[in-house]
Amino acid sequence: MIHFNYDGESGKSGYRGSSGSSGSSGKDGQNGSNGGQGSKGSNACALDLQMSAQGDQIVIIETNYQNKRTTLPLGNSSNGITFSACGGSGGRGGDGGNGGRGGDGCRGNDATQSSCGTDGGNGGNGGNGGDGGHGGDGGNGANISVRVNQEDMDILMIVGSYICYGGAGGSGGKGGFGGRGGSGGSGGSSYSWTETDSEGNTNSYSNQGGRDGHSGIGGRSGNIGRSGQSGSDGSFYYVVQGNKYYSRYNLSINSVEKVQSDDNIIEPGEYLQINQMSLANDGGMPTPTHQRIQLSLVSNQYLTFKQSDSVYIAQSINSGQKYQLQSPLKFQINEQLQPAIDSVFRVTTNLNYKATVERVNKSFENISKYATQYQIRYPVELSEIQVLRSIQLKEEAPIAFSIANLSSKPIGFETISKRLLNIRVVLNNTSYVAQFYPKAIIDQDKERRNSLEKANLSYSSDNYINPQPQDNINILLDQEFVTSLMPNEKKIISGTIKFVDLDLAYNTNYEMSVHLDLGYYHNQQNLYQTIQTRKFAIQLSQPYENKENSEYLLIVNSETKRALIEQIKQFAYSFGSHVDIWNISNYQGFNFDYVGNADKSFKELYKNKVIIVLCNDYKLINGATHNAVKQIGEKNIYNSIKFHQIQYYILGQKNLYDSKWLTSQNLDDINLYEKKVEDFDIVKKRFSRNFLDTLIKRMNVKEQEQLTIRQQHQAYQFNYLEKLYCCCVLEEKLIQQRCQKILKEIEQKNCRYYHKIIYNYRGKIIEDSIFSKLCNIGSVKVVEALRKDQAQVIERSCYIELKQEVDSVDKFCLVKLLSFEKKLLFFTRSLTNVENAKLVINCILSDLVDEFITYQKSGIPSTEYRNYMNKWNQVYEFQFQNYFQINKKQNKQDNYKANLEKQNNNDQAKIKIREYFHSQIFQFKISLSKQQNCFQKLFCCFSSLSSLISHCNYILDSISQKLFQSKKEVKNQNEIIKYINQNLLASSLVHIQQPYLNDKNLDKEGFCVSNIHMNSQFLSIQEYGIYKQDPYQSLNRIQEGSFFFLDENSQQVDQIKRQSKIEHFERLIKFQND
Repeated sequence: MIHFNYDGESGKSGYRGSSGSSGSSGKDGQNGSNGGQGSKGSNACALDLQMSAQGDQIVIIETNYQNKRTTLPLGNSSNGITFSACGGSGGRGGDGGNGGRGGDGCRGNDATQSSCGTDGGNGGNGGNGGDGGHGGDGGNGANISVRVNQEDMDILMIVGSYICYGGAGGSGGKGGFGGRGGSGGSGGSSYSWTETDSEGNTNSYSNQGGRDGHSGIGGRSGNIGRSGQSGSDGSFYYVVQGNKYYSRYNLSINSVEKVQSDDNIIEPGEYLQINQMSLANDGGMPTPTHQRIQLSLVSNQYLTFKQSDSVYIAQSINSGQKYQLQSPLKFQINEQLQPAIDSVFRVTTNLNYKATVERVNKSFENISKYATQYQIRYPVELSEIQVLRSIQLKEEAPIAFSIANLSSKPIGFETISKRLLNIRVVLNNTSYVAQFYPKAIIDQDKERRNSLEKANLSYSSDNYINPQPQDNINILLDQEFVTSLMPNEKKIISGTIKFVDLDLAYNTNYEMSVHLDLGYYHNQQNLYQTIQTRKFAIQLSQPYENKENSEYLLIVNSETKRALIEQIKQFAYSFGSHVDIWNISNYQGFNFDYVGNADKSFKELYKNKVIIVLCNDYKLINGATHNAVKQIGEKNIYNSIKFHQIQYYILGQKNLYDSKWLTSQNLDDINLYEKKVEDFDIVKKRFSRNFLDTLIKRMNVKEQEQLTIRQQHQAYQFNYLEKLYCCCVLEEKLIQQRCQKILKEIEQKNCRYYHKIIYNYRGKIIEDSIFSKLCNIGSVKVVEALRKDQAQVIERSCYIELKQEVDSVDKFCLVKLLSFEKKLLFFTRSLTNVENAKLVINCILSDLVDEFITYQKSGIPSTEYRNYMNKWNQVYEFQFQNYFQINKKQNKQDNYKANLEKQNNNDQAKIKIREYFHSQIFQFKISLSKQQNCFQKLFCCFSSLSSLISHCNYILDSISQKLFQSKKEVKNQNEIIKYINQNLLASSLVHIQQPYLNDKNLDKEGFCVSNIHMNSQFLSIQEYGIYKQDPYQSLNRIQEGSFFFLDENSQQVDQIKRQSKIEHFERLIKFQND
């Protein structure tokens, strides 16, 4: 790019006026001088270029500049020249000088005994500011002319932008500021005196002082200078063979006929052409007469244009004249040999145009910007696959999908097109583990079509333009050779898939796929192209079975990986326990009232046990996406925790469900069971310890009726009435303050539980008198929530799809959620496994911390410890010494290490477990001591806490005594712990309660023991919100055996049931939207 600059120079700015000097005493300030005038900008120089093509160069001669010669290579598309011949800007006027300050007046003479004071002198006036100088005029822009001969008109394409404006006039200078007037002088001071005459009389006399002088007047500011005038613009024009033009020729597209395929579908590989295009010369001169203009298309990712198919305009097009395309522009849609996986090949691309002047090789910008959009797709598409994604052995998974002809012509080997069309259902496995059963068991037409010679082409990858990996080794489950598919017709293919290998591993997903094969565009009758593949998987589900010694129920779904299930099972097995498995996708729901072969409902079977919920997205039978927590229902999970003592470990993405409803009963259920009482004193009595147990015992009711009673006594409501005196204002703040006190009182009274206080402000006056008024401030609900002293639900945020193993955090949580009795049982089962024993020890101590923290501020008397601290009681009564009886037949001279080496493997494990247990107890005691010191500094009265800590230390010491056979061994072990673990002084109760906080791989934000970190205990009825009913709640309906179609006794297939299930999936078929 070459730039020709013939601009004039800018004028210089005027000088700044000098400031006036200040006046002396009482004299006027001097005026500031005027600013100088800005000088005029110089005129631009006229530019006259003569351009011509000489050989392989473009020669440019500046005829008004000593015929300066510049050359460019002819035919280089990057060539370009720009011009500038603008007048110079006028100089800015100088600013006027500021006026001088007036002199201050002189001070008057003070009065004396013989004369009065004189007046102060007047201040001098300020000098005037100087005027700003005028701005200079701008220089004139010059003319620019470009001259070519007629045979060189193509060279004008390299001419780019130009400017030839007149220069802007300079701005006038600012006027100077007027000087400030001088201050008037102060008058002389007065004088007073006394005289005593001969008779002793005293007389007072005074002479007055002078008056202050007047201040001077400020000078006026100078005038702003006049701005200069802008110069006149120059002009730009072309001269061709003596003829003058003010604009060049320019082509643009007036209209283009949209390309249409013969079947209304533009598909990959297709040849197309543009037959009609209208161009217009909207420039000011004819197009070149000696050079052709090449019309072409721009190739891109989806289409190809060969330069040999370009069309040429040989004639000159006059200004304002239109031109119609004489020959078609041909192009091809690029082939797409990779099939669309789990999607549809459907793209929209721009068809861009190009008009290039030969020889100079420059294109018209307007045509290059023009584009036409086209959609590229295949004439046939495959719908999404509707399939039951989890089945048991002997069950059949209904499957249904469809193909649609989107074109305006029939497709199929028995139509006029003779184009191949085939569908394959493939098992992506080398073993024949499953079988496809079509909807119609007997279909003679399908058998006929599939037996045709052309149908057999699909059996070999040699007959595909794009053979896919594994095509020759995967197993073909079903084929549908479609011989005729009319325009806009859809064909449904459906049936069932059944696992036939009885030795398959449970909880395994078997990959399958449906392939849509279409005749290759350039050989439609003999060669296939796979254009679309839909993948899916069917899981072989494990039937639910309640094992006698299982402590866990694992809720899985169709997307759960077998490896994760096996790791959870192995973890339970390591403690001599089992894991029951419930596949919510296979059974299509989960219900706590479900009664299986055990003749007990789930809420009875898993009381005081742990349910593990894997929360990730999966497909329901209706095709909607769902997750286990939502399908079970958050409020149902809460009720099972609260009233059936079921614990939960929820693994998955927390944004998939409403976490708050796992620890809070919804308002609908509270209103259903709440009891209305007169005042808060009754509430405190009802929530006191053993009140409910005593009530149930006295009523002598059955277990189911006990549940109803507990539900009815979990929430109470009373009206808050208050007498307000004249100075009090009836406002919502009153009930808020009352609720704060209620929460504090009820948590002291019923310290084992969390509570929610929900208020509804009314603000009504019941009785009004002169000095007071009785008001109904509002209603208050007191709701008992989950336990404080034990973990009941733990949520861990993770992606189940990516989770590969059960890590140390998971293991801790799975044991932590067990009842304390089960933890002690697990401890006895892990005495030969050091790591398992350490895990259980951590969980036992964590539970003890839970209870300690719950009751440390409760103020319960020491005589009541045993009634509240059940876990501490159990660990105190547990006979640890029965499990650590280690044989010791050794000489006294043997050292500790030698003794350890002589133990057998089991004894060695027990010694390590004992040492670890004792070290953790030692750490626990240090933490309790730190807690005591901390409270001693913060609270003046901590006697109840001190008593509680003494009680806990006593129990911890008793455990240590049971671990060892003498106090001396305990003392020696303490010394060893102090020596090895110098960092024990940094221990805290939090690290004992939550040892997972030290795990480097744990996302702290993604882990929550929900009932221990419960929020929002105090809120208004408006803030509380209503539980939203799950839109798929009706689908949470257990369908055990609903996909068994074969009667085991008669060996007859229930075809009516089978057809009904298949047709249900057929109704779910849908195509990908445009």
